[in-house]
Amino acid sequence: MAMISLVLVVFLTYASASDSEGIELVRMVNCTDEFAYHFSAVKKSWREAEDFCQKYGGHLTSIKDARENDFINAYAVDRNLQNPYIGAVRRGVGAARVWKWLDNTTWTWQPSIWYGWEDGSKTTADIYGYYFGTKDKKWKWTAQPLDKSPFICKVPSSGIDVQKEKEKGVEFVKKTDCSKDIAYHFSTVKMNWTNAESFCQEHGGHLTSISSEEEKAFIGANVESRNLYRPYIGALKQGVGAARKWQWIDKTFWTWGPSVFSGQNVGSGTDQDNYGFIYRESKLLSWMTQPNLERAFICKVRTDETTSSGFLLQTDKMLVLLVLTICLTLFTS
Repeated sequence: MAMISLVLVVFLTYASASDSEGIELVRMVNCTDEFAYHFSAVKKSWREAEDFCQKYGGHLTSIKDARENDFINAYAVDRNLQNPYIGAVRRGVGAARVWKWLDNTTWTWQPSIWYGWEDGSKTTADIYGYYFGTKDKKWKWTAQPLDKSPFICKVPSSGIDVQKEKEKGVEFVKKTDCSKDIAYHFSTVKMNWTNAESFCQEHGGHLTSISSEEEKAFIGANVESRNLYRPYIGALKQGVGAARKWQWIDKTFWTWGPSVFSGQNVGSGTDQDNYGFIYRESKLLSWMTQPNLERAFICKVRTDETTSSGFLLQTDKMLVLLVLTICLTLFTS
């Protein structure tokens, strides 16, 4: 009986210590880094570029939707790639002569995606797509595939070790961080923006970045289910002139277009510092110039660092409860 009491005391002390801290970390479930991208500044002909991509298990990139177009545009601009090849081809004759992606992704684009709406329908030559005008995210085509240009590969993440390839000098980029060591804390305790960021740093992270639609949907669902009112996130706009642009406090690369903001208001009309939050209802981002207001907030942390500091994941809590339940059953039998 004394043994049972001892186990119960340990159980209650452990559970209350965890709960009294108010720290709950949640991981994304079914998170997928389906593809990784290589933005090459090394110039190759269209065929050489495609052969290079195939060597890594992929193709010159397809672009499925506007979100992926924004992502690719942001990295192409950052790396100053001039007219990089993509995996769009138009070959054949008659009804078979339509735009296709090399990796067989379904073509969903209208002629308006092409610069000047010139989609190559007036030529009978084989034509090959490239990214043009990174400011307006338009594409163009060429009938000269032997011309050498930068290029963009898209490869299945499952077939490539991103870290190992980076050590060899070939960098691949993913849209979402699906690392098992990443988790989120949705705080109902209200703080101003600076104190919230300090809190997140104390626990091994920062106010959350959001790098994909998948991550935005996950965060938005938790914000709604926890009824958090416009919680702070790690979006920040500071500086002047060309340096004044949106960035993530954890240095995650910013790939979002204006459509991610409510009303597409990106804060360009003010020269004050802007601090981001996310709407509970629409899952869209917005900003404020008063970081001293206290709000709920969201941290993104590395769990390999925080678990060693005494903070448990939901899954870890469940495991502890299961072990203690088994112990109680053994002692009482």
